[in-house]
This record gives sequence, structure tokens and C-alpha cells, in this order.
Amino acid sequence: MSVPKGGLVLQALPDGQVSGRMTLHVSYDVYPQWLLISLNHARDCEKAASKVDAIWTDGEHPAETEALEAELRAGMQACVAAAAALDGFYGTVQHLAPPSLAMVATWKEKRTARFAQMAEMFRLATKVGPKSFAGMRAQIKTLLMFRDEAVHPTGASREPILHPRLPVAVERRLAMYSSENAINAATSALSIIGALLTLPKDKHPKLCEHLQIARDWVDPIATAWEDERRLQPLYPREKRGQYP
Repeated sequence: MSVPKGGLVLQALPDGQVSGRMTLHVSYDVYPQWLLISLNHARDCEKAASKVDAIWTDGEHPAETEALEAELRAGMQACVAAAAALDGFYGTVQHLAPPSLAMVATWKEKRTARFAQMAEMFRLATKVGPKSFAGMRAQIKTLLMFRDEAVHPTGASREPILHPRLPVAVERRLAMYSSENAINAATSALSIIGALLTLPKDKHPKLCEHLQIARDWVDPIATAWEDERRLQPLYPREKRGQYP
């Protein structure tokens, strides 16, 4: 909640009284919701995959195709939501710790890819170590690639690839949006955002304040997911440190 420029107006009346009005602006960060959406669809994808594995024979039966497509739908939604969570988090960081005009101009001139802009913004605004930055950048690139394959698909025919679990070659996306990749995408987005919440640079006080609050939203999501999946902590909860 904030008062915009010109949002507070006070006026002295002839009788000595003071009248006024105040306009408030509010904001709502949706990236925690996208994380939850991604995790929920990843669960659905895993359930759909179990059905595929239970009934699969040779892929010639309609029920097998329907089950495989159900896994595809849930997997696409998990991966798209994971990328949306990162995109939403990027928007928040960019607003609270904006890049220089020169950098924005360079991105535009060089047509810098979206994933590269996001990774660089996170590097500039947080205490991500050099080695960890390369890994984070690669994860963001992969997540956005999975998003683009779903929402900006090509109509061209391509050579089929082997499905990760089934003894059959399928169209690329039927293999991409598998349960394993859906779980990995959701977990990756949660790991990146959760870790960056602990690493804002002190020179960005508004970002520091926001991310401290955001930990109350994201940490419970991460803890529940770790418990459910029996994972080691995805990122440190209490202390600041280098991106894991």
C-alpha cells in the first residue's frame, strides 16, 4: 500500500478547519500463486503418469493416448506456471531495484533474450555468486524454453524422440511435458525464487523490505513441498549466504 504522488491533498478552510483527501494504491504479487499452481499441476502430472504406466501396452488403444495426453496437459501447465512465477518475480525485482537506462537500451539494441535479462537483473539486485549465477541462468533459460514450446508452438513437423519412460518414440512435446520434467520445473522455480529472497543487496532497501515480507509467503510453500517430496532444504531459511 502506498500514497501516489499527488495522492494527499490538504486544504485550509476559511473557518480554520482543514479538509483533505488521500488516495491509496495497492499491489499484489502473484508469483507465489503461480508457484502453487505449478506445484499443483506437477502433482496432477505425476498422477496422470501413473495411469499411463499402468495401462500402457503398445500405444494403439485410445485409452493409452488419452492418458498420455492427460499427462501432457498437466505437464504443460506445470511448466508454464513455473515460468510465469519467475516472470512475476522478475517484474517485482525490476520495479524495486530498476536497471539503469543504459542497460535497458543495450538489451533493446542487442535484442537480449528474455531469460538473459531476467538472470542479469537477479545478479545485479542480489548477492548471487559467480559460479551459482551460471547455473541459475541455465535453469531460467530451460524453464522459459519449456514455456515457449507450450505457448508459442511451431506447426512444423519434427523427428519424434524417445519418451523418457515408455518404449516408444513420440512427438517432442509428449516427451518434454512428462511428470519428471513437470516436477523438476516446479521445484526449480521454487528453488530460484526462494533462494533469491534471502539474498537482496543492501543498497536496494525497498527490495530488501519486500523480500523479507515475501519469505512469509514462499517459505511455507517450500517447506511443505520439501516435506511432501522428502527433499533436502531447497535454500537456507534463516541466514543470508551465497545462492546454493
